[in-house]
Amino acid sequence: MLRITTLIIGIAACTPDPEPTWALDPITFTSDAEGIVGFQNWTFFAQPWSKRQASKHHICTVVVRFTGTPSQCPECEHAWEVDPTILETDCPDSLAEGPLPLSMMALGIGAATEAPDAPFPGQTSEGWVDYGYGWERHGWAYPDALDHGRPSSATQWDPAEPFTLWPTYVWPL
Repeated sequence: MLRITTLIIGIAACTPDPEPTWALDPITFTSDAEGIVGFQNWTFFAQPWSKRQASKHHICTVVVRFTGTPSQCPECEHAWEVDPTILETDCPDSLAEGPLPLSMMALGIGAATEAPDAPFPGQTSEGWVDYGYGWERHGWAYPDALDHGRPSSATQWDPAEPFTLWPTYVWPL
């Protein structure tokens, strides 16, 4: 005789998905035959994230791939006009197809700085982005290798090395 026993431990209360309140958009890029190619990762967080930046408040991410051709920026030593496309996302359509993910129109980096708040003084440059409203300072640009504990001799944009542009602010939504 076959006996089937079911044990119900509990039913969790379902809550609606939290609304995104913050967005962070680090950028990585490197050179290609035409200019640059890179990725911008729009990561969305719920309201409590602002207190401790805990990953448990992560809602979703939109990965944007872009290519860029040389351009001009008054504050930059190197600049590119970019063409973004959504590569992948786990966000609902309302976020993935919203105005932010495809808003970057241009990217630029300035001269190396010795600023004490730069992540790698002497190997960090100011990063600039144009989201359709003119150039604005976005954050710090530096050789990606430095984030991974590897040495880099680059003190400015080096087409042979991938670069990271880490934002110095988050987007309130």
